Amino acid sequence: MNIQNKSLLLVERINSIIDLTRIENNILENNLNYYKTEELIDNIKEIIDSKQIQATYNISDDIPTTLYGNINQIKQIVIYLTNFINKSFTNFKLSIFISKIQVGNICKLKFNFILPLNTLNSNIEFRKMN
Repeated sequence: MNIQNKSLLLVERINSIIDLTRIENNILENNLNYYKTEELIDNIKEIIDSKQIQATYNISDDIPTTLYGNINQIKQIVIYLTNFINKSFTNFKLSIFISKIQVGNICKLKFNFILPLNTLNSNIEFRKMN
């Protein structure tokens, strides 16, 4: 299985866990609010630091100061990813690129979490969830 397929499976697994968490906690509505992107990025850095992950950040200068979305869902995804990274990689340094994707007046944050492939634990196996 190639890296692209593994990435798609990881995204599918993240979405499944988020959906399951919402169902278990009866949180099915969207908690959409305006938020300051600087505060969100600081929260993400705190989450990553709390997991004792060494990371470098490359944050685009053209990200809007305020966006509209579900900040809690973003933080849940980052927590899941950091847990996965800690379990699946050894002796790594994480690089995080944060930029925007904008079409018209719709703007979304784009997060790229980059890890060297040679730091992947050899006992990790990806398989499709049913």
